[in-house]
Amino acid sequence: MNKPGQGYYQCDISTIEFMVKIILEALQGLPIVLTWLIFVYPSRVYMTEFYMNTWSGKQVAKMLIFLKQSYLVQKRLWTDVNVNASE
Repeated sequence: MNKPGQGYYQCDISTIEFMVKIILEALQGLPIVLTWLIFVYPSRVYMTEFYMNTWSGKQVAKMLIFLKQSYLVQKRLWTDVNVNASE
């Protein structure tokens, strides 16, 4: 493989530029949502920006907090039922 600054084959573009062009060409058929899930969702910085600065992000954050609290309450209830049943 060439060094990043060297030309790539006869195109005389860098290896990094060539790889970016290949990735962009491959992603053209993907819907925007899949691209968002691949690149934005794994990033803590971008997701923090999404949750704090967009209306939809704030709504998603509220739903996630609600679901997490509901799950913890349900888990606590099931734990209490199982402890009481074993006594």
